[in-house]
Amino acid sequence: MRDNVRDTALLRAGEPIQLAVASIGADHFGDEDFAYALDVLPELGVPNAELMCWHPRNITPDGLKRNRGRFLDAGLNPVSVHFLPFRGQGPFHLTTEVANFLWMLHACRELGASVLKFTGASRKAEGGLKAAIEVFRHVVPVAEDMGISLVVENHFQNAFEFKEDYEAIFSEIDSPNIGVCLDMGHFASSGVDMVDLIETMPDKIHHIDAKDCRAQGTTDFVRFGAGIVPFDPVISRAVELGFSGYIVVELPRIDKSTMVEDLRAGVELVRKYTSVR
Repeated sequence: MRDNVRDTALLRAGEPIQLAVASIGADHFGDEDFAYALDVLPELGVPNAELMCWHPRNITPDGLKRNRGRFLDAGLNPVSVHFLPFRGQGPFHLTTEVANFLWMLHACRELGASVLKFTGASRKAEGGLKAAIEVFRHVVPVAEDMGISLVVENHFQNAFEFKEDYEAIFSEIDSPNIGVCLDMGHFASSGVDMVDLIETMPDKIHHIDAKDCRAQGTTDFVRFGAGIVPFDPVISRAVELGFSGYIVVELPRIDKSTMVEDLRAGVELVRKYTSVR
């Protein structure tokens, strides 16, 4: 760990634990130009937003400037950016992935976000975890200099799925600027004991995604309370052991007609653990 590393926690305003809502709850996976998010998220009374920057027009120089202004005008503060890395193949994989990360770190700075969130490639993909760790060697020092936290999100049947995957990453990469994005729905789908993971690496739980999952072995994400995720035991244990990041309501949009109610249920579920009142 380098001497000039900035503490990413200092970049967040307010108390250590805060609530945020992800744009995926309104826009889903489509290229909606954040139209639904900008319409719905202000109704929830939560100022912090996580932006799903998955489409080209959201991450061009003009797009970043435009969206920063649009979210601020809507009373929303972009605190976290979610992007899609680890798509390269072949001999130039490392070059393309590092370049992708470097641009998205720049995007965080332009948007005013202190968190860059991502998941990996399929568990069956060539290189997998080893290739991701090699990318991290190059991008983590840049994240340190910029004061941005890289949060590695677990997904079902992904290179980042089990506790052992994270232990492998952190045994190779020693930095306070990289940690776990604990996606509760995906960990439930993978059958991971989330309390055990938190107790094993409490200082590495940097970000929590709150969403519910219908059953183990499926990525059928359902309305809060309709699935198997044990919200209170998991979040309470993280808080007890010093968690100090964002808890993000990250339920993908189920139905346009109920998205406000669906997201509000998540906000009410999570609010008691955060400083947002």
